[in-house]
Amino acid sequence: MDEVSVSKGEKTVPATRNEVCTLTPPVDIFEHEDGLAVLADLPGVSRDGVEVGVDNDLLTVKGSVSYEPKGKLVHREWELTPCYFRQFRLSERIDQEKINAEMRDGVLTVRLPESEQAKPKRIEVKSS
Repeated sequence: MDEVSVSKGEKTVPATRNEVCTLTPPVDIFEHEDGLAVLADLPGVSRDGVEVGVDNDLLTVKGSVSYEPKGKLVHREWELTPCYFRQFRLSERIDQEKINAEMRDGVLTVRLPESEQAKPKRIEVKSS
């Protein structure tokens, strides 16, 4: 799949959509003590049909639907899109080596742990 890029000044920023992928999945982002969790709705996508990656501080989520309807179509009000595509710019506070993802019941959960350097530190005050 070819990415589309948008030029912003001197930087070229990958677009949040892809020419082939027509749907941007809705997401919820939750903050936890140890980092963030991104939940993306990907109906019709199996665990094998989802791809999560990080490149140049850019988190990319792609999902491909492998649903093949059986029988002769009589009436249609809803159709699965062939592909989902979403990107997020990551903060330097995220430990990219520890990112993990889980797919369950059509919902992708990507955990973005905060790096140890970014966590607040408590400094002990000593008396003299």
